Amino acid sequence: MAKKEDTKPSLQDKLDALLKENQARIAQVQQYNEQIGTIRDEINKAKEAHDYCRGQIELLQGLIAEDTKS
Repeated sequence: MAKKEDTKPSLQDKLDALLKENQARIAQVQQYNEQIGTIRDEINKAKEAHDYCRGQIELLQGLIAEDTKS
């Protein structure tokens, strides 16, 4: 008698599929972490530019105030 082929995936097939899926998630998390790092760098640059600009504004406002006093 011929053995009927089992159409269900084997346990090894299931394991292999889960391992492949998990590797894809690991890669996605690494990519997200890199993007987060890049975004944090950009946020810090924007904060520095903001602080510099705010300092310039305060300086000019102070100079204008002194100029109007005299």
